[in-house]
Amino acid sequence: MGAPPIENATAGRANSEGIRHLYLASDKNTVISEIRPSISDNVYIGKFPIKDKLKVVDFRNLNTLNVFSFTDPVMYAVNLEILDSMNKAIAKPVRSGDSKLDYLSTQFLVDFIKSLNENDSYDYDGIVYDSTLSTSGYNLMIFEPELLECTKVEKNIIQVLNYSHVVSEL
Repeated sequence: MGAPPIENATAGRANSEGIRHLYLASDKNTVISEIRPSISDNVYIGKFPIKDKLKVVDFRNLNTLNVFSFTDPVMYAVNLEILDSMNKAIAKPVRSGDSKLDYLSTQFLVDFIKSLNENDSYDYDGIVYDSTLSTSGYNLMIFEPELLECTKVEKNIIQVLNYSHVVSEL
């Protein structure tokens, strides 16, 4: 349980191929929703307790920012719309048919956040973003997988799938 070895690290929402990040979720239902298993699948879920406070960029808070509290509100107002679209892009589920190019913008944004640690000592440990597949929780991605350790693994057998839908007129 943990981040994949470098040779198995495939491109994802927030990492380029060959870059190891640890993807976690806030609760078991969110983990299962993000995995998208089928009936009778076994899903093994690891527990990664957070012992020390983590410093993260929380994309869920973008829509609560008050741009008028900044020195230059126009600059931030323009960027908020772009950042909000990036939040939605990071939360977008990865599908097997997706092109690696689909996630270049979000990978770039995450790489930029990581680069702040090198130049300005921000010391960000990762990012938090909404889950678009679960209404109960959110996702946490850690830059350095060694920061957290798996202490327990639970086996879950999927028994029922629940889907909801909206009828759209053609």
